[in-house]
Amino acid sequence: MIEYAIVVGVGLFGAVLMGMIGIGTALLCVPTLIFVLPHLGVADQVVVHTALGTAMLAISLQSVTSAIAHHRRGNVHWRVLKVTIPGGIAGVVLGVSLTTTLPGDMLRVIFALFILVSAGRLVFARTKASDGDGEDPTKGPLILALGSGAIGFFASFIGAGGGVFAVPFFHWCGMVTRKCVGTSNANGLPISLAGALTYAATGYTEIGTSASHFGYIHLPTFALLAISGMIAAPLGAKLAHVVPARVIKTIFAVLVVVIATKMLVGG
Repeated sequence: MIEYAIVVGVGLFGAVLMGMIGIGTALLCVPTLIFVLPHLGVADQVVVHTALGTAMLAISLQSVTSAIAHHRRGNVHWRVLKVTIPGGIAGVVLGVSLTTTLPGDMLRVIFALFILVSAGRLVFARTKASDGDGEDPTKGPLILALGSGAIGFFASFIGAGGGVFAVPFFHWCGMVTRKCVGTSNANGLPISLAGALTYAATGYTEIGTSASHFGYIHLPTFALLAISGMIAAPLGAKLAHVVPARVIKTIFAVLVVVIATKMLVGG
């Protein structure tokens, strides 16, 4: 079916972008699933919730390979993760508990506005040379835990592991960039997995299960996203050294602006 081919294509492209610029999977997969799932028999009133849950579960598997790669390069700050992971899990569980009570149309608008802001940040943001120049964070455990809780909470609204929030947060905490990215990848794994499981459990009580879904997880599209993403992720890492990041960020920003406009105007 053409719908499944679209999902595979987006999974491949999103994973390549993730490897190149650190974001991409959720910002492309969620709106694609919102457009595709109704054609696969998912009821309109649960399409957005199912898109978010499915994307989070797929991202959790993609995060495994990414986290392992960063660990091998020494880019994961495990002492920080001991503090941030519990907070992130608590935040995403709370966030999913809230999002599943909100109408799908409201979540659609929230997601569209978020990716518009993300597009603007990609194009216009400038990195300060002085940001993040240490191996260890300058903030205490309480700040790290609360910050990660907020990251998990907001990640639940966009079907992601929270990397788009975590990287700047770790920068603000004084960590060097490579540690920010690596620690963010590892931190996103438990957040996205906990979020996906909460979407699955909440959806199970609401819509049950079938051959194609378990709660708010659409199993066929999850499998396609996960497999294609794990295949394409290494390619993104290689291309990051070939294609100028500025070019990729601009193309990606234009793409998400088009997607967000369609979601806001076309529904």
